[in-house]
Amino acid sequence: MESINFEDVCQTHKIPNIMDWQGEQLTPDEVFRHPKFVELQNSLNNGEKHRWCDSCWKSTNPRYKNLTQFEKDCDGLMIDFFCSNKCNLGCRTCTPFASDRLIKDENYFKKNNLDILNVTDNFFYQKNQDSLNSIQWKWIKENPEKISGLTLAGGEPLFIKEVLNTLQDFVNSGASKQINLQLRTNGFFLEKHKKMLSHFKGIYLHLSVDAVDELYHYIRYPGKFENLEKSYFEFMNFCDNVKDVYILSVVNALNVLNLNEVILWAENRMQFVEIIPQYRGIGIKSMSEKLLKLALDRSIHPTLTDLINRAFDKMKPNREKMIKEITFFDKSRKQSYENYLDPKLIEWLNEDM
Repeated sequence: MESINFEDVCQTHKIPNIMDWQGEQLTPDEVFRHPKFVELQNSLNNGEKHRWCDSCWKSTNPRYKNLTQFEKDCDGLMIDFFCSNKCNLGCRTCTPFASDRLIKDENYFKKNNLDILNVTDNFFYQKNQDSLNSIQWKWIKENPEKISGLTLAGGEPLFIKEVLNTLQDFVNSGASKQINLQLRTNGFFLEKHKKMLSHFKGIYLHLSVDAVDELYHYIRYPGKFENLEKSYFEFMNFCDNVKDVYILSVVNALNVLNLNEVILWAENRMQFVEIIPQYRGIGIKSMSEKLLKLALDRSIHPTLTDLINRAFDKMKPNREKMIKEITFFDKSRKQSYENYLDPKLIEWLNEDM
């Protein structure tokens, strides 16, 4: 249960407010007693496909047709909570709403009159959130025995002191033994908190990895891939309660030619999602047809191949927009794309310069 004014169900992905919430602030108990949820539950119990669920019913994404391991393992209340935008990384694919590390870049863009909103299709924005002072978070802290599954997102949930203190309280009280904990994480603090996390009933990781080695540092700045590897593998070797892990890559122009390196590193744990908005500067639909064909030829993963194939039908190549988004961040971070990106992409970006 996110603590937001329900203008959108998901502020980051701009999913429409399908249930027409009007700013209600409800605890999980109140949500399930609310007439809207009673209506939804009655429809499902009667085998009816309620209009509020149309996007999932009609989706071709298998994620919406099958239960995840986390969902299978939880036999009671599951809560998905956005903690805050406090984060140790400032990923180029992200937004200040989800990472306060990007506020430094945002200030640089404003100071130097760089129109980051235009090149990201208005995705690079802030929105005040105070989730950890909400009635929902208060309820979670006071009612851990009612929770079967808890998903935490940010920001980086393991970088937030209030979240860590609450998880430790669950361990101290013994409540953690009945809670399946799912973390949407960049992985840098897994090793540091491995002892605490080992006390939960189950751990489920959504680990974000967009590249390896130097390209990782370029995209997920200022993170270093070797530090992620160390944290992740030491955590995995220590904890015997890890029930599921998947590695999620945000597919964009900066990494689509190099994703085989991540695929080989992740073994059989890969999932992919196309960057949003899809036509922003570094979207794969902004690439040239020749480059996208090269990415398709290089792909060794069927899901990635399908994602790239779908992009061909809606391409809008825009080198100018792409180079602007790339160089805006380069200037803010004193980097140069020529030191990190695939040579074929660099060649296209430098045409007519």
